[in-house]
Amino acid sequence: MSFRLTEERILSEMAAVAKEHPDKIYRAPAEMLPWAGAATCFYVHESPDGQEAGCYIGTVLHRLGVPLEVLKEQETYSAGEVLNSLRIPGLTYETYTLIRTVQALQDEGENWGEAYRIAAGKLAG
Repeated sequence: MSFRLTEERILSEMAAVAKEHPDKIYRAPAEMLPWAGAATCFYVHESPDGQEAGCYIGTVLHRLGVPLEVLKEQETYSAGEVLNSLRIPGLTYETYTLIRTVQALQDEGENWGEAYRIAAGKLAG
């Protein structure tokens, strides 16, 4: 599978999501946890009304055009594994690290604004 994702678009969307939802703290839906095993984050959330993007990286990728059905197939895989499966050309190690770090911080309970700020600061510093 391949999508028209670029590093520039991903970085721009990551910043936009952090700016639009700085105080959001990710919580996995309770009804999804029993089947998740070790997963604490879901790229897609199920509800009686349908599906929607869930975690930070799921939100970013969906806003960039990755269908929810594709993200759903990636449940239980790390953000790094999802990036590898999407075969994004030209993705630098720094951006790959930023994505993985933001996702890890989110999974540890940081709000999206802080997760992005901390991860971006680590790369800059």
